[in-house]
Amino acid sequence: MTIQPEAATHALANTDSELSSLLVTWQNPESRRYYLMGTLQKTEKKYRFAYYPKVELEPGFRMLPGFRDSSKTYEASVLFPLFSSRLMSTKRSDRPDWLHSFDLDESATALEILSRSLGRRVGDNIELLPEPHIDFVNRRVWGQTPIHGLRYKTDGQQMIAHGALKRGDKLTVTLETTNPGDHRARLVCTTQGVELGYLPRPLLDYLDGLGYLNGVPEATVEFVNPDRYEIHQQVQITYSWQIG
Repeated sequence: MTIQPEAATHALANTDSELSSLLVTWQNPESRRYYLMGTLQKTEKKYRFAYYPKVELEPGFRMLPGFRDSSKTYEASVLFPLFSSRLMSTKRSDRPDWLHSFDLDESATALEILSRSLGRRVGDNIELLPEPHIDFVNRRVWGQTPIHGLRYKTDGQQMIAHGALKRGDKLTVTLETTNPGDHRARLVCTTQGVELGYLPRPLLDYLDGLGYLNGVPEATVEFVNPDRYEIHQQVQITYSWQIG
């Protein structure tokens, strides 16, 4: 999916340095391809959710429960149940351990937790990604993201399992034009050449729709936990993208 010009208003909002918006993505269960669905935003007083235009035309797409109108911007004073249900209850005694597994504590906001856990829930195909921060004056994009495709990178999996990948480690992100699934694919590797996976396709769709996909990003490891069951939750990276 390519972001249409009228959808770029979602991206223009995220110029703050703090996390205030998540990209809501979904995976087609048949093709296994991830699509950019919409945005979940937190303002000073409200939460907002809106679909990207024409997302309902994507093959196999279904409206989310509670969000049946693709043209509407939904607002609420508290986090929508569809997303709050992806957070562990504050009443559970194991919540501190759960947060610690994502290198977070009780001071983390709901969106910060969802950005690290990705809002993953057994049995559905929704994944939440931090929306990139954009500096239009200096033409720079930065943010955090999980890595997709790790399950197919045996050497990368072993490196993570053995504790050889550490927070702060520098990474390379290179264009892989020969990728049969997407000629825009960005391969993420360690500086030793160990392949870890790819930048998520919805992130590429987002940046491509804004014309911000050129240039070579710098990246470092932000978070690693090989004990997380969901493989997308095991690694997150920080990237900085200077647009030429």
